Amino acid sequence: GDATGSRSIHEEQIAVKRVPFLQPHLTRADARRVVAGDVAARPVVSFKQVETLQSLRATLAATRHNAFPVVQPSASGDGDVMLGIITRRKVEEILESRHGCNNSFHFGAL
Repeated sequence: GDATGSRSIHEEQIAVKRVPFLQPHLTRADARRVVAGDVAARPVVSFKQVETLQSLRATLAATRHNAFPVVQPSASGDGDVMLGIITRRKVEEILESRHGCNNSFHFGAL
């Protein structure tokens, strides 16, 4: 909105379509309350540290995500630990370089 408190047509469209949107002037307190889950795509699509090339291909075909967390099971067994993030483009490059292979890929240290 502007100084009068009214919203622009673009802000109205964002509200109607329920698009996640951060206000341009977020206070520190507000920023601390925003977590990745508030703006991340659902469901979360991740890769394990070792994936088959077939799984990588299937995931890219099934989603339009531009980045994926790479995870491994936590030592305590109560969920996954994020090792890093890999971009869609990097996964595409991996698949292009291994064209015709049907084996696994190890993401290694991210």
